[in-house]
Amino acid sequence: MSTTTVRLTRRERLRRLADQPKSASVDGQEMTSHSLAEQLALEKYLASEEAAAPADRSRHGIRITKMKAGGGPC
Repeated sequence: MSTTTVRLTRRERLRRLADQPKSASVDGQEMTSHSLAEQLALEKYLASEEAAAPADRSRHGIRITKMKAGGGPC
């Protein structure tokens, strides 16, 4: 039997943890979900991380370039 290790991103790990119950009890059959405030805080956090991340890794903000005018009579 072969096991494959799957690397999850931080975002995926947080989503999986949020989907799981906050606490559970088997015999008493109790389960507590994460509160709405906690879920909203997670959504706000993930949205802020996504907004702060560059859309394209090759672009790094402002590019400063030295330009030189081409010579020659018109």
